[in-house]
Amino acid sequence: GKFRHLPVVEHGTVTAMLDITKFLWGAISRMEQAAEHGSAIAAAMEGVERQWGNEFAGPHAFIENLRDQMFKPSLSTIITENSSVPVVSPFDLVTVAAKKMREYRVNSVVVMT
Repeated sequence: GKFRHLPVVEHGTVTAMLDITKFLWGAISRMEQAAEHGSAIAAAMEGVERQWGNEFAGPHAFIENLRDQMFKPSLSTIITENSSVPVVSPFDLVTVAAKKMREYRVNSVVVMT
């Protein structure tokens, strides 16, 4: 419905307001930081490739593998095995989602059917 804000209602009273722009700004900020770090690492890797040259298959394969792991991460590299992810049902109230976000200190929950 193109909503930008969601009220958090508890016992008939609005207790908070979820603002999607804050969540998006945070996500964009983290992506920019990752891109900055990634650019520096990519430049360093290119320097190593230039120094080693293309005649050695081993270092090239190592760098390609490293590049894949850094720039194409899997969920297991982002979410550690011991971390818990807040989950809600599509039928849960927004307050349930908001409480879980507050409890886990995150800005989103996974909605699972």
